[in-house]
Amino acid sequence: MSVLENLIDQTIAKEKQLFLDYNKPNYDQEFICLQLIYSHASLAIYNFSNEPDVENFKQSFYDCALLKLFSYENFEKPGFYGSSNLFLTSHGFIYSVLSDSDDILSRYSQYDDNFLKTYSSSLCKSIKAVYLDDKQMLSLEIEKLYKYTSKKGVIKHYGGIPKALEGILNNDKSLSMEGISSFLGTHKKQDHLIGLVKDYISLETLAILKLAYRNGLIIDFDHHLVPKELIPVVPLEKYEKYAFFDKD
Repeated sequence: MSVLENLIDQTIAKEKQLFLDYNKPNYDQEFICLQLIYSHASLAIYNFSNEPDVENFKQSFYDCALLKLFSYENFEKPGFYGSSNLFLTSHGFIYSVLSDSDDILSRYSQYDDNFLKTYSSSLCKSIKAVYLDDKQMLSLEIEKLYKYTSKKGVIKHYGGIPKALEGILNNDKSLSMEGISSFLGTHKKQDHLIGLVKDYISLETLAILKLAYRNGLIIDFDHHLVPKELIPVVPLEKYEKYAFFDKD
């Protein structure tokens, strides 16, 4: 059995146990949802790397995006910060883009963040701006992203993102490609939430290329971390949902 096949088997076993735990009394369901997001995203990447299946990849990231939203809407208490909690990390918004689902993107775009001043928050709002075709919002968030990524530390390795988004804003394919190439050049120096993702795929790059595609900017990009067959935005005819989503 290959290393990748072993990872797939281990992740499937973990997911099965998480689903069993979710329905047990006195278990932390919010924590289980977060664990499911991590394991399901990992499994999507490992499965695609082992046997590419575009529809399964999109369905998996739809699940991840919906799990994040489900967790926020059912377990978190917004309080003073309001929906800013959804913008603490950019993963939910990125997963929604990877799913190609207009429904889930629309649901994420209902929320606002008027509190956080971070790279992640501005990236989330940039995704929202592209989806809503709000050029004024996108321009403002790009400016912030340039500022955040000019700082020292790991964040400087994300400097290609605002340039790629600026290309989308100005319908400039060469500028977007320049930003993407710069971003991929620092891939191994970036923080990666999902296990071995750095060895298989760049989720942020794929999300940017999909956003460009949605905006009519078709970028023919060839890189081992960006499977070309995943770039076109083609929603699935039907997205399945976990049974417990029907309880919300």
